[in-house]
Amino acid sequence: MTTSGLRRPARAGAVAAATALSFALATPSHADGAMAYAAGGAGKGYFTSYGDYFSIMDTAADGHSAVIHWKSSSGRESDEWDIDGADNGWTVVNRNLPEEDTVQYRACWGEWGNQYIHQDSCSSWVTTSAG
Repeated sequence: MTTSGLRRPARAGAVAAATALSFALATPSHADGAMAYAAGGAGKGYFTSYGDYFSIMDTAADGHSAVIHWKSSSGRESDEWDIDGADNGWTVVNRNLPEEDTVQYRACWGEWGNQYIHQDSCSSWVTTSAG
């Protein structure tokens, strides 16, 4: 075998590994529900039942904040805001929910200062289990 014959498989393996790594880093590894996307790509978020974590990320430098609005079958409801600006990583918030709860959430954008959520910016509801 020639040296050049060994390089091609090595390059192909390196490209495949880099592609797999970039996919893994871009996808939440423990999300229970689907990723929710705010209108216009201005934010995204998901829920992880192991630990009851809501994760939200602002993805648009537009002067608005990304927010997850959520509610549970036990009657709890809240908003989790990413106020760090666009593309600064995930804001992760822990909430202790009963294991038997059903959780619904949606990603939106709004105004952090007065806690106003633009309802027309919200994704469809995503439903998952807290346990």
